[in-house]
Amino acid sequence: MTRGHLPIEHTADCGIQAWAQDLPGLLEECAVGMFELMFSAVPAVASIEVEATGSTHEEVLVGWLSELLYVAETRGLVLSAFTVDSASAEVVEGRVGGVPLTAARARGTPIKAVTHHGLEVRHDGVWRARVIFDA
Repeated sequence: MTRGHLPIEHTADCGIQAWAQDLPGLLEECAVGMFELMFSAVPAVASIEVEATGSTHEEVLVGWLSELLYVAETRGLVLSAFTVDSASAEVVEGRVGGVPLTAARARGTPIKAVTHHGLEVRHDGVWRARVIFDA
């Protein structure tokens, strides 16, 4: 499997581990995994440009996922389509799509924030990440 994600157990919160062949794919997988913890899959409509910055791959990942939570919350959307156009250890730029919150079915606990606890991004021939969320 060249890319994917799985939920991981955590004492009081929730998390995911993800993998992909490249950094853009890893960021997309982390986004899909985060929203799948909260909602059943929905077809995406509309396209919103999103950008996040940092000084490491870990900070860029946290910034990306935090920005997606912000976009979803402020626009009343459930995001389900993620395209990363460019990514580095300093910036990620992409587009996201979703549906109004009223058109989605909730599952799991809402995620309040992306944490740095246990955060990991590494490249060992495959890009891998581990992210814990404050639920």
